[in-house]
Amino acid sequence: LYRLSKEPQTKPIETRSIIQFIPFRLQQRLFTMSPKPSSDNGIEGDDEREEEEDFEEEEDEEEEEEEDEPRLKYQRMGGSVPSLLSSDAASCIAVAERMIALGTHDGTVHILDFLGNQVKEFSAHTATVNDLCFDIEG
Repeated sequence: LYRLSKEPQTKPIETRSIIQFIPFRLQQRLFTMSPKPSSDNGIEGDDEREEEEDFEEEEDEEEEEEEDEPRLKYQRMGGSVPSLLSSDAASCIAVAERMIALGTHDGTVHILDFLGNQVKEFSAHTATVNDLCFDIEG
């Protein structure tokens, strides 16, 4: 049941500014909830204790995610890659089972091993290499 009161009505809170500060996963939980609960817990069924607990759980989950070890180990390519990229910028890259192809803006395709050493070079284009791909055989 709804309670009638003589209190003046307030304007609704503008949610656009509030949503910016709510993490996306929490937004999903907030906006996909079931219909409004009954008003036994106060105004429109809101219970501040539950909201605080939910917020603390979200913070704990975010901290756990940050503590995970990285799944990939990154390492700067060595070999002849630094000298190749000192004269021209890379425009695309493709990785096969046994080699890497690196396309540049001057139209050159460099075939590299996984250490970054140049195996072969093709200068068939005069414009930027937009895309590279290997067939099934490599």
